[in-house]
Amino acid sequence: MKKKTPRLGSVSTVIAQSAVKNNRTAVTTSINIGFILFGLALVGAGGYAFYRLYWKNRHRPLKHSDRLAASNVSPAEAKAKADAIYAATKGVGTNIKEVYKALTGVNYNGLIDIYNAFGKREPGGISLSLGNGADEDLWGFLQGDLSKSEMDNLRNLLAPDARTLL
Repeated sequence: MKKKTPRLGSVSTVIAQSAVKNNRTAVTTSINIGFILFGLALVGAGGYAFYRLYWKNRHRPLKHSDRLAASNVSPAEAKAKADAIYAATKGVGTNIKEVYKALTGVNYNGLIDIYNAFGKREPGGISLSLGNGADEDLWGFLQGDLSKSEMDNLRNLLAPDARTLL
């Protein structure tokens, strides 16, 4: 004798099959949404790290003043003077004579050219920071390496319109 299994009606069968299919679709959709959210979180974390480590500390060039005299330093001279100042101030000790030599007689727009050519540079020594957060611009190098009296002497060597920058 055969064992009788209770038969579900055709409506119940359709509903059960539909529920299984909908369950698979719901699980697949949930997994896809999880991957999308994980990807967005990963991209967001990468973007935030890039901003904090590099973009926030980027060099922002200064603009020339149209009201003052044109620069008395060519772009090639500005780069050479920026490199000379960097070599004189990098690491332990400062070659103050080289700094004075590079900036003597420079006017406002010339000093802006030297500042922009200098950019942001590594201060030298051991740096334990990630990104460019420890890098300094020209003002940071000069203010960090020169005493108050040396800064006053440097201001006197600059053209009168450039003395307000330091």
